[in-house]
Amino acid sequence: MTAAKIDLGLSGYDSLFGSEKERQENKLPKIYDIPLSQIDDFPEHPFKVKMDEDMVELVRQELNSLLAMSDEEIDALVKELLDQDTVAAQRKSRKLQLDQASAKLEKNGKLIVKLYEDNSEGRLSDDNLYALLEKLQKDSELLKQQIAELSAETDSDDDREKAYWKFFNLIK
Repeated sequence: MTAAKIDLGLSGYDSLFGSEKERQENKLPKIYDIPLSQIDDFPEHPFKVKMDEDMVELVRQELNSLLAMSDEEIDALVKELLDQDTVAAQRKSRKLQLDQASAKLEKNGKLIVKLYEDNSEGRLSDDNLYALLEKLQKDSELLKQQIAELSAETDSDDDREKAYWKFFNLIK
């Protein structure tokens, strides 16, 4: 007789002792791009894909249906593919983070100008000015680094969309 499992709602070891970043990463799907040269057959796998006449005909039919698509239909398909992409949520999150970091960096620049104005008009002491400037400059450097990283990731996302478009342009 097997004992029934009872869910007590307790957290697991990993969730208790892992960092917040690790917990977030564990929630994300694990998808890897691997070169085709590293993929080989699974000899005992029950499903087989055979490149026979039926498969060639199926591929031909699918390509013909793609060729018959209008630019508007292709645009809709590319958007659908990007939305279905498992990293679509990550892409949107990066874009939001990039926008927020850029806005905060711009705000920091305006604050620095305001601090100098307040100092020159005697409303802010030199000591307070230097302390606040140091904090803002450190924050701005971190923001610039974050913006650079997010921009690189966003460029990678844009490359994915360009690859879809390149495919459709090649088959037309």
